[in-house]
Amino acid sequence: MSYLRLLYDYGIYHAYNRGNNKENIFISVMDKDVFLNIVRQVQIEYNFVLYGFCIMNNHYHLLFKDVQKQMPDIIGKIQENYALYFNAKYNRTGKVFESPFKSKPILGSNHFFTILSYILNNPVNAGIESDFNNYQWSSSIDSHDRWNLNDFLYVRQYYSSISIMPLHIYVKQNLGKDKLCDLEIYRMKDLEALNVLNVAAGIDGSSLQFNKTNFSEDSLANLVKELSYKGLSIRQLMKFTGLTEHFIRDNKCTKEYI
Repeated sequence: MSYLRLLYDYGIYHAYNRGNNKENIFISVMDKDVFLNIVRQVQIEYNFVLYGFCIMNNHYHLLFKDVQKQMPDIIGKIQENYALYFNAKYNRTGKVFESPFKSKPILGSNHFFTILSYILNNPVNAGIESDFNNYQWSSSIDSHDRWNLNDFLYVRQYYSSISIMPLHIYVKQNLGKDKLCDLEIYRMKDLEALNVLNVAAGIDGSSLQFNKTNFSEDSLANLVKELSYKGLSIRQLMKFTGLTEHFIRDNKCTKEYI
């Protein structure tokens, strides 16, 4: 079975996974500490930048920038090293994680901070903490964590460039058990979708200049796959490319998670 991973230069991703059969894979305080120390070791090796994380009892979330298109290797190594530790410690064999890890590209500032809020609010949604700031095994928006993992200064500077609301207030206001750790929590507006299309198609400017006759059928199919992965809806793809719904449905990305 193949697994689709679309990688981008300096791509920012939300990666996450949970224990096999939804079982707890972080049973003790030491397990969570070991996992984050492994993240730190792999971070040094692969030079990726971490913006947010949360380690729960049966799953984890990482929000990070991959500077060298090595995202599958980064997460793969973290999971492999932790699985070796976990199986040895608990005298077990077999899968530790449920499936290949899930990953989604971050599409813009709104998406970035919605995902970050979702990640930080995991303990609150689970009823473990009343305030996201109190959870010990997640990133901080005010200072370095004790594992020296996350770039909180970048997060704060990025946020201050788009909003005057204090970041901790924004995170608290974006609390919600119904939020999904997936692109479904974010709906791209048409202008943003058009910009994403133009970049993917190599077109300068934000006005509609796409002409499907300039592309081969295979190129159009690959473009539809990439754009649907990035979050464009079928309606937006039809509107901005002139392609038929049948063609789009036949070629849109359907393998993000398998």
